[in-house]
Amino acid sequence: MVGNEPDDNDVNKARNQSPGDDNLSTSIDTSKHAVIGARIDELFVRFPELVRPADTGEKPAMSTATVVDQETVRLQSDICRLEVERIEQAVKIHELQRDVEAQLVEHRNLRDAIARYASTTEELERKQRLQPLLARVCAPAQEALLLSDLADRFQEHLFNETNPCCAFVVSIDIRRSTELMLKTKSARQFALFLTTLGDKLRRIVIDEYGVFDKFTGDGILAFFPEFYSGKDAALRVIRAAQACHREFQRHYRQSWGSFTAIMKDTGLGIGVDFGAVQGIQIGGEITVVGGPVVYACRLGAAQAGKTVLNHPAYEKISQYVRACICHETEIDFKHEGPFVAFEVVHFDDQHSPATPEWMQVKGIP
Repeated sequence: MVGNEPDDNDVNKARNQSPGDDNLSTSIDTSKHAVIGARIDELFVRFPELVRPADTGEKPAMSTATVVDQETVRLQSDICRLEVERIEQAVKIHELQRDVEAQLVEHRNLRDAIARYASTTEELERKQRLQPLLARVCAPAQEALLLSDLADRFQEHLFNETNPCCAFVVSIDIRRSTELMLKTKSARQFALFLTTLGDKLRRIVIDEYGVFDKFTGDGILAFFPEFYSGKDAALRVIRAAQACHREFQRHYRQSWGSFTAIMKDTGLGIGVDFGAVQGIQIGGEITVVGGPVVYACRLGAAQAGKTVLNHPAYEKISQYVRACICHETEIDFKHEGPFVAFEVVHFDDQHSPATPEWMQVKGIP
């Protein structure tokens, strides 16, 4: 073989190759170009941030480098898509967190509102329970019931079912009240006499830090619990009793014009006992029950103008020997016979009792 002349084998191969083989090869290359071009166009439509190369009108040659570049573009496009999805998910998570925080704030606000409502309701119920008591104590005590722990003390001591409190019970009875009624000029005048007297006696009791229990029809019932009346509750009881005797005589004399005849042997019989009592509420009213209530009422049947003590009360009051002098006497209890009692025969009201402990709380006048 000389130079570049084809040998016999090349000539035979050229002769054996048909024209259709060239057409088939060209068709396959064209189809591949079309598919790749369409895919690239799709990528640039989906991701406009990619820069499209200048169109020269010539189809790029499908070299290995071109295929690698196309795969790189595809991977970059997938990365962009995934990054967009990540950002969108982050935005959704942030929005959900914001919604959750808003719900938590709303929940806290609702919980606080419920707590305030419960507190207000409890305070209202507390004041409603105190309402019957407020009318039975003096003005400073009314203020203390609302502003200090005095209400808790009443609840703890007076209404404690397992540990009844100790108190002086005072029964004040108008002796010969039936005869007094028969000697008034009219029922209305007797009613006015009783209600006015009852209000004056009530005022005396509560001013000595006693608790007014009830009007009994011809007298009053009161009690002086030690936790409320103070350590000198015994002294306050006798002070109140002596003041009530004086007030009756003054009120009766001022009311002589309401009677057709003036009785000389009328007045107050006052009985006092000391011991454990239990506070109860009935129909919204407060009262106390216990043995001292029974015996104070029976001692209230004493002669007009007399204050008579049962022995437990006498033991308490006898410590104030400089202020109060008592003599032993005898009183007949209905259905029980005669009992020893102690009549107050002298009292020096110049002795001032100590201020109750709850009055020393700051802010209570």
